[in-house]
This record gives sequence, structure tokens and C-alpha cells, in this order.
Amino acid sequence: AFRAAAEGMPIRVGSFGTLNVGDAGPLPEALEAAREVGLDVSNHAARCVVGADLSQASLVVGFEIIHSATAVVDAGAPAKRTFTLPELVELLERVGPVRARDPIERALERIERASALRGSAPRQIPPAIADPIGQARSRQQAIGREVYASATRLAEQLFGETGADDARARTDAG
Repeated sequence: AFRAAAEGMPIRVGSFGTLNVGDAGPLPEALEAAREVGLDVSNHAARCVVGADLSQASLVVGFEIIHSATAVVDAGAPAKRTFTLPELVELLERVGPVRARDPIERALERIERASALRGSAPRQIPPAIADPIGQARSRQQAIGREVYASATRLAEQLFGETGADDARARTDAG
């Protein structure tokens, strides 16, 4: 969903799970949920984050805290750039305008500011997206829509023009 929402941006997007299931394809429920929001994930193959090298990742996002923690502990993801999806979306809503004009530089600055906001807040468990496996079909579909909406919102927050427009207005005015 994030890859589709960020189409045209010069970024690499990878997907990892916390369980080693080999290179299994998507579950039928995942295919259906993706189709419902207009995505085709039929070519997706599972990859386990354990043993991966995420040390150079600019951003790592999990659905649940265990996903984020596993990425940090077992794959070397930078903790300050690792979030749950709903946590990052919420934090980015609080990030003010940024000065960078390049969309990638804006995204990196927004991620840095989101991390700083997280560090200044009282310790709490970050919000998560429920695991759809084993849920009723209607709940799986709702979770699929939540993932799609959150990933789309994340792409807008990271690469959208609002922050750059606000920064330009401040620069032009002062």
C-alpha cells in the first residue's frame, strides 16, 4: 500500500515478516483484502526480518510493537527511525512545517522530528494494527482498509507539499 501511494518517489520499499515461512506467497485473505482497495499483491513473497540488514534503512515501520522491536533487535534497524505505522502517522500529524524543498529531504526531516516528538512524550505503548490472521472475514477486511488508509496517509505526510509550502511562506514573509 505504501509503495503504491509513494509511486514516482525515488525510494525502495521492502516487506518483511517476523516469522520465517520461507518464500510463501500471500494468504488468500490478504489477496482479497488487497483487491478490495485496488492493489495486486499476488507476486508478493514472504521474507523474514530475522537476519536481514536494516541498519541503513531510512525508515522501518511495523504494524505491531513486536514487529518494530524485532526489526531493531534482529535486523539492526535504527531505533530512532523505527515506528509502528499508526504511531508514525500520529506523530507526523504533530510535526510542523519543514524547510527542505526536496521531497526526500522533507521526508527525512519529518521522520527525524517525529522521532524527537516520541522521545519527548511520556513512555507509552505505541498504537498498533491488529494481526488479521484468525480474525473473522469482516475484521480482516477492516484491518486491510486500515493498513491501506494508514499507508496512504503516511506517504502523503512524508512526501506531500504542505510542509514545503509552509516553509516557503515563512521564508518569503521574513
